Amino acid sequence: MGEIEFLSRPVNHQFPERLFEIMPDDHFWVRSRFNVFLQETCKLRLNLRDRKLGLDVGCGHGAVQRQLAAYSFWSCDGCDLSIAGLTRNAAHDGRVFYYDINDRRPEFREQYDFIVIFDVLEHIDDTRSFLNSAVFHLKPRGHPFVNVPAMQSLYSKFDMVLGHVRRYHRRLLAQHIVDAGLDILSLDIGHSR
Repeated sequence: MGEIEFLSRPVNHQFPERLFEIMPDDHFWVRSRFNVFLQETCKLRLNLRDRKLGLDVGCGHGAVQRQLAAYSFWSCDGCDLSIAGLTRNAAHDGRVFYYDINDRRPEFREQYDFIVIFDVLEHIDDTRSFLNSAVFHLKPRGHPFVNVPAMQSLYSKFDMVLGHVRRYHRRLLAQHIVDAGLDILSLDIGHSR
C-alpha cells in the first residue's frame, strides 16, 4: 500500500465501510461503471495511450485508480475522507490523499487533466459548491467524469443507509453540472428522463 498523505483536518465521516469489502474491483457495478467511462473516453476521442494525470474524488479503496493503471497510460491520484477506504487503496501508481476538495489547496489548482467523481454527488447537499471545488483542481479544457445513481423513483432504504441525499434524472444532473459552470459534452444516465 502507498502512504496516505493527510492534507485536511480529520472529520467524522459517516460511510458504510463494509462496502469496500463487498464491492471489489471485479464487482459488476465497479466493472460496468468503468466500462461506461471507457465508452465516454472513446466518444470524446480521448487517447488512453497519452500520459494524463487525474484526480479520483471519493476514491475509496482505489478501484478506479487500479482500473486506469490496468487499461490505460493515464494515472490517477485519489482523495477521500474515509480512512477505512484509503487504507485499502493500493496497487496503482497514483498518490493517495486524505483531502477535502473544498479546502482548495493552492498546490492543486489546475493540476489535473481529468477528474473522476463516481458515486459521490448523490451524497452531497450543495452540489454547486462541491463541483466548483472539483473544477478548481482541473486544468483548463480538462474533463470531469461524473457517475450517479439514476431514477429518484428507485430511492429506497438502501440509499438512506448509504447516505444518499438523492438519485438523479437527466434534467437534474444536467442542471447541477451547468450550475457549476461546466459544459456537457455527453450525458447518459440510463433510461431516466
